[in-house]
This record gives sequence, C-alpha cells and structure tokens, in this order.
Amino acid sequence: MGDVVAGARVISFGLGPIGVGIAEVALEHGHQIVGAVDIDPAKAGRPLSTLVRGAGEVTVERSIDPLLNTGADVILHSTQSHMDQVMPQLVPLLDAGLNVISTCEELAFPWHHHPKEAALLDRLARDRSARIVGVGVNPGFVMDALPVALTAPMRAVERIAVERVVDASLRRVPLQRKIGVGMTVEAFRRGVQEGTMGHVGLPQSVAMIAAALRW
Repeated sequence: MGDVVAGARVISFGLGPIGVGIAEVALEHGHQIVGAVDIDPAKAGRPLSTLVRGAGEVTVERSIDPLLNTGADVILHSTQSHMDQVMPQLVPLLDAGLNVISTCEELAFPWHHHPKEAALLDRLARDRSARIVGVGVNPGFVMDALPVALTAPMRAVERIAVERVVDASLRRVPLQRKIGVGMTVEAFRRGVQEGTMGHVGLPQSVAMIAAALRW
C-alpha cells in the first residue's frame, strides 16, 4: 500500500481475515475506503465499521456492480486463491478501468501456468489504462521475490533453496482448514488427491524464480 498515492479512494473486495487486515492497513496509510464487497450474508448489508475499525459510513455490498462507477482509484481484492475462481471477479473490474491489487496466489505469477488468463487480463488492462498485480507474503515475496532480489549482487547462481517453516496453530482459521488442521488422515489424503488441500502458489513461486534467472 505504500506505493499507492496517499489519500487514494479504495474499495475492499473480500472481507475475510486478510481482507479486513488489508483494509485496516489502508486506513492507517491515509487512504479512504469508499466501498466494500463480500458475498457472506452475515456481512453484506452491514456497516463496514463493524468489521474494520474507523471505516466510516460504508455499507458492505454483496456484489461489486453498484460500486463500479464510484470513482475508486484501486480495488483491494482478497477473495480466493485460484485463477479460475477470480477471473469472473477481475474481468469486470478491469473492464471498468479500475486498478486492482489482488492477494490471489496464482495471480502472483500467472504467465507460466495460466497464460490465456494472464493474456486476457493484460490486454484488458492495457485497453482500459488500468493496472493489475498479484501480491502477498507467500507467494509474492518470501519464497520468490525475496530470493530473486538476493541474487542481484551475485555473478552467477547455480542453485536456489528456499525453506519456510510456519506454525499453523497461530494462523487464521481459513488457512488452517486449507492445510487440513483438524481433519482425519483419510479426509486429508482425499483432499490432496482432489487438489483441494495444501498450499496454493508454490508452482507460481518456482516459475517466478526461474523466469527471473532465465532458467
């Protein structure tokens, strides 16, 4: 958020634990929240201030449609992890000429694994003079952008090894569920086989490093 001009008019799209945290940081940096969206019936229709301290008189909408023409400078998008899930959300935003910062893990580096979707978003952004970027701690920084940056003073790089250790018991509940906390072994293995369990974004991190180093 430090790169967004102070006083920007932002819309918070997705008000889970991460979305709420991002909205709070936006306010701390002097930005103005002019709209909020969440499909959760328990949140839609409520004042945003009941979820985000100091949010002012903003009502949470269930759809982005009423907010597309509010003159927002940027959308803070924090909903889902996979490209196929977020494409129906991102396309209308770019089509309306809105700038988007998204926490979608697969958007952190989409060109290798999702070339068609990446090309569509790129073309829309160029046509509408908008910007879109996928960011996050991981992927987006710890296991990809940071290792790449650390190679800058090196004459040659033959190998990169990245290890991250996380105590999931201290993390938000949705993440705990995603990695299988509290599940039976059978249910966890079934989820892995179906592709519904585990960390999202590791292939994108590897692709980002490989592309940066021209491997």
